[in-house]
Amino acid sequence: MEQRQLTSEQLRERAVRFYGRYKNEIEQVHKLLAIHLNQLALAYTLENKLPREAVTVITRMKTLDSFLKKIRTRGYPNFNYPTEIITDLIGGRMVCWFLEDCYRILDLINASSQVKTRKESLEDYIRQPKRSGY
Repeated sequence: MEQRQLTSEQLRERAVRFYGRYKNEIEQVHKLLAIHLNQLALAYTLENKLPREAVTVITRMKTLDSFLKKIRTRGYPNFNYPTEIITDLIGGRMVCWFLEDCYRILDLINASSQVKTRKESLEDYIRQPKRSGY
């Protein structure tokens, strides 16, 4: 069955409806991610006798405005559900004081039954630093 091409306004409205309907659930998942990553960071720092500040957890949920901007910059590709084209609705970052801890934290996350990483979504600034120095 061929999907008809929707206008940019129809796609925008679909995304707004999606956000209106699922915003609370998205926020709950965001909070759960933050809690779990903080638990992993705490366990890691305790196990390795590091101060708790040695691993910082940052999470974020894409705002509706950011969500709409992203689909606009992608040329309003056709979708049934916005999550088909926007895969970074919720994100997390763990920043470590020491480089050797970065990959060990990643292993800990991947060993967790609560959180999984997608290889295509990982950005390795150690092996591939950004030009900006970030």
